[in-house]
Order: sequence, then structure tokens, then C-alpha cells
Amino acid sequence: MDFSRVCEETKEPFFTVKHKFLCIPRADYESVLRSFLDPYTEEGAQEFISLYLAYKNDPGIVGLVGLEQRVDEVLIDAAVRYDNEE
Repeated sequence: MDFSRVCEETKEPFFTVKHKFLCIPRADYESVLRSFLDPYTEEGAQEFISLYLAYKNDPGIVGLVGLEQRVDEVLIDAAVRYDNEE
């Protein structure tokens, strides 16, 4: 492909991204996502983080997540976006 016709505009960021690292007991994680056929998908982890943020009254918006299963716990690394104050 010829990229010479692509126009680009770069603006100051209007949001901030923070990483949230959560360690959740496996039984609790599975209980929260019991309606998911496979809670160990990206969608399942995003839903868990969304519910967690709502519980904390955190206005962040969930982006990409990383998920690691361990014997008794689940680790989640979630990118959470926040609007910048003007």
C-alpha cells in the first residue's frame, strides 16, 4: 500500500490511561462471572473490571486487559482510561 495519501493529525491527549493490577481469589472471580460460559476470556475480565470500578464509584473506562490464571487466584492487568480535567 502507498501511505503517501494518509493524513495525520496529532493532538494533545484528552485522557489519561492508568494500569490497575488486581489479584482476585479464583472462587470470587468465578462467582461474579458465573453467567459467562468462559469467564477466562478478555470479555470476562473486562466485565469483572467494569463491575469492580462501579463498586468503587470509579469513573474509569476499561480498555485492554491481561489475565493470568493461578491455582487459587486470578491476576488482571487492566488499562483504564480517565478523561482529563480541563
